[in-house]
Amino acid sequence: MQLQACLEERGFPSQMTDDGMLQVDVGGQHEAYERASVECDEVVDYGAAAAPLSEAEIRWVYDENVKAFDCLVAEGFTPEEPVSFEVFLADYREGRPPWTPFITAESNAPIMTQECQEPSINLEE
Repeated sequence: MQLQACLEERGFPSQMTDDGMLQVDVGGQHEAYERASVECDEVVDYGAAAAPLSEAEIRWVYDENVKAFDCLVAEGFTPEEPVSFEVFLADYREGRPPWTPFITAESNAPIMTQECQEPSINLEE
């Protein structure tokens, strides 16, 4: 079970922020939220989220990054060119940071935009 679903089952709506954090609407029920949070910590399988991705999941992330690359170029950014899927896969499996279009080619600075979304494997579910 995912943390977001667990908290929502206990009456605390939430959403993922752009930076991947879970924003929970406590609505003044701080004590009830603390109890729900403790309960959810007991049932959420955090190891599943940390488990290595399958090749199909890695392919999905790669394909979404390529779509984001095209979006960023259309928005006027100059991201790093995509690597091949084979290089992306090898980098992931060997623990190196895989290619992302959200870094500029010139200065290695992060690209921030609301128009082009960075893929998250959690969004695929």
